[in-house]
Amino acid sequence: MHQYQNDETVAEVLLWEVIQLQIRDISIKHSKAKTKKMKYKEADMEHEKAALEREFESFLNYDKEALAEQIRLKKMELENIIEYKTKGAIIRSKARWYNEGEKNNKYFLNLENRHCKRKTIMQIKTKDGVNITNDSDILRECNSFFNELYTSKSTLREQKIWKNLSLIRNILNSIKLIRKNARAY
Repeated sequence: MHQYQNDETVAEVLLWEVIQLQIRDISIKHSKAKTKKMKYKEADMEHEKAALEREFESFLNYDKEALAEQIRLKKMELENIIEYKTKGAIIRSKARWYNEGEKNNKYFLNLENRHCKRKTIMQIKTKDGVNITNDSDILRECNSFFNELYTSKSTLREQKIWKNLSLIRNILNSIKLIRKNARAY
């Protein structure tokens, strides 16, 4: 490559294209190795998180709070990896759009749909003020919250009103019956 720098028969544009190709080749090799390493790291974290959750659910560990904290940290690390991947996808799509004139709206929509499956609630606070980090417990708590939210509950005051309305209806029916019987005589 250096031998062509001072050669006037080689166009500068061609030289620049060769340099770009070599940089691209090195970058691709580096990013493939980095992506492979990141995939292994993500898979390991997923397995570790799943093992911690199984241990948490099996009640074999007596230090539940420490175990819950470890699970929360694993979830945060996984979220960081996902965020890193998303930023990389955004940069790549911008570069593609710049080079090829491609609209990236469809790309981001598909990216969001893929990542939608991975979005999770990492922690939730119950009515009692207890923080829950276990996925199945979070799901159970959300389910019970919305069931309670959307089921009708009558208060004691409402029950008394309905009871009084029922009594008033019975009294009115009795009065009608008495009047009817009084007219008959």
